[in-house]
Amino acid sequence: MIQDLRNSLPFIFEKEFGQIQGSMKSSVEDGLQIVEYKNEHLNFISTLGLSKNYSILSMEWFMEFQKELPNDNAASMMDYYISLLLSNHIACPKRGNFILFSQPGDHIWIKDNICGIYFTVPAYRSDLFQEEMKKIKIIPIWVVPITNIDKEILENKGWKYLECFWEDNQIDLHDPFRRY
Repeated sequence: MIQDLRNSLPFIFEKEFGQIQGSMKSSVEDGLQIVEYKNEHLNFISTLGLSKNYSILSMEWFMEFQKELPNDNAASMMDYYISLLLSNHIACPKRGNFILFSQPGDHIWIKDNICGIYFTVPAYRSDLFQEEMKKIKIIPIWVVPITNIDKEILENKGWKYLECFWEDNQIDLHDPFRRY
């Protein structure tokens, strides 16, 4: 029954993120893709098939960012970290976990202000999306690019403080060039 419901996952994602525009096969796992969505306001990418391939926890990752930024850069970055996850080089992400890029000069997009990625639950997605994901028993993991200031807050004050900081200051998490 759950498997039948899980077949609806692409449709759930399309309702939330927009029509599927394209996909890239994972570099490490058959049946796993990084999918791009067409949306008039933002770019979205997600994994599709991670919940079938990762036995510990049924999850799919997604990321959202400014419309004018290329999807390929974010898709390659996500594929890289998914490959680390599937090869057990990084732990299954939980809310508040973050990964810093290995080199200070690493970026997702040219001249962005990003130093790593942060994992959280999709607190800002629609109620329908969250209900449908719960029904099919898949946890959607929001991958948020973080800045050095975000990193400092995480290291010194923790993830709860960071998420409150973002909300209280109405930080545009879709802007990888943001400065506070």
